[in-house]
Amino acid sequence: MRIGIGGLYQETNTFATSWMGYADLADFRVDHGDALVDAYSGTATEIGGMLTAAADARIEAVPLCFAIAVPGSIIGSDCYRKLAGELLDSIGNAAPLDAVTLALHGAGQVDGLGSLELDLVHRVRLLVGPKPVIVATLDLHAMVPEQIFADVDLLLPCHEYPHTDIADRGREAMQQAIALVGGLGPTRTAVVHVPLLITAGITAHGTPMREVLDACADVEARSGYLDASIQHGFPFSDVPDAGVHVTVSVTEGLDPVHAALSLARTVWERRADLVGRACTADEAVHQAQQLARTAPPGRPVVIGDGGDNPGGAAPGDSTHLLRACLAAGAGSVLLAALTDAEAVAAAQAAGVGAVIEVALGGRMGPLQGEPVMAGAIVRAVTDGGWNATIAMGRGASYEMGPTALLHIDGVDVIVCTKRTQVFDPEVLAIHGVHPGDYSIIILKSSSHFRAGFQDLAHAVITADAPGVTSLDLAAFPRQACEPPPYPLYPHDGWEPSARVWTRG
Repeated sequence: MRIGIGGLYQETNTFATSWMGYADLADFRVDHGDALVDAYSGTATEIGGMLTAAADARIEAVPLCFAIAVPGSIIGSDCYRKLAGELLDSIGNAAPLDAVTLALHGAGQVDGLGSLELDLVHRVRLLVGPKPVIVATLDLHAMVPEQIFADVDLLLPCHEYPHTDIADRGREAMQQAIALVGGLGPTRTAVVHVPLLITAGITAHGTPMREVLDACADVEARSGYLDASIQHGFPFSDVPDAGVHVTVSVTEGLDPVHAALSLARTVWERRADLVGRACTADEAVHQAQQLARTAPPGRPVVIGDGGDNPGGAAPGDSTHLLRACLAAGAGSVLLAALTDAEAVAAAQAAGVGAVIEVALGGRMGPLQGEPVMAGAIVRAVTDGGWNATIAMGRGASYEMGPTALLHIDGVDVIVCTKRTQVFDPEVLAIHGVHPGDYSIIILKSSSHFRAGFQDLAHAVITADAPGVTSLDLAAFPRQACEPPPYPLYPHDGWEPSARVWTRG
């Protein structure tokens, strides 16, 4: 049995395109063949999970092409055509294949085409023909048009937020592909579109989404039920399919509709609790100061800067929380990581121990706040490379570009060249500092920071300063989906309806 492994992965913030321009080839890391195996083998990633499951099953895993970018703007058509072409060429060169497993995001958008995943999977299906199995993993924030099920046998979105189960879903994708090739299919999938923008989708125990996940697990435990998932959707993308998608996939002879409708109602009943609420920058810093006074030694209060989350395609150079800390005299504080290539270059040129004058941050528009003008002590400089140490991506390598650790009036700031969502303490460690060194830590992240910092923190606070990923959804102009999803429109009396797709 020969199964190909590859993919094309980007989460698109359509609102970011106005200031970023279209995403292009320079935004993507691309690995082919053996380089893909070298990069991802043994890592806690979707591709890593696929490789592990193939080795465990002793089938031939055929590495194809995998291209991935950090969340960004709409992908330029020429860029997409090139990357999709490389993946399709790798599949054609590897033929014949019994199956193809793909790592996709599910919220990718291409200029002039719309859904990246819908177009890509259709092109893969046309290339391989009707028989080979296609199974794909998705990010939890996927919102793929349901027509994709005309071409794909099974989609497996990750379940957890933060996404600590991506390797598990990669393993499952390979295992299910093997089973489908072996005769488990055909598959039937029921899809329900729920008009809801989720901005409070954390799946920790005691949260509304954990209740929904438990309901999904109950469905998956039934014989013949391959998957039951809630795709949260990506609230910072203006697309016709904006909102939540509930999918339930089963084997031949079973009916997935009742389970899908029941899960959709479960989500809708909790809609008010799935809309995020947070405090301002000043409020967050004040709360953190109060909580830090009673924190045990080495247990910082952690603030997530959700309004400027590079993991949602924000610039990462907002100064609102930095200014709030400086104004409040907040004490022992670290902010990670603020994007400012000019400040990094100045720090690297001056060297460790030097004092440099900076106009820090606030370069990417008025939402980001004014630059902070200050004298800064250079505490450390690095090349910005690090390897993940936590369940979300463990072993995978990441690049922030050159970085510097600057000290400004009692506040340490990790400054990076490439915008970076900080979710792993290793980002601190490469700069010679650790979470326990600080009473307050501010991370440019909305939720993923919890994967690496929740267990280290005395308390966690969510801040919502102005920014490209703010919880103020009404501030984003929407035209593609009318009426827009809840909470922007009430949808009183809404009732779910399902459509069933059969493959194989």
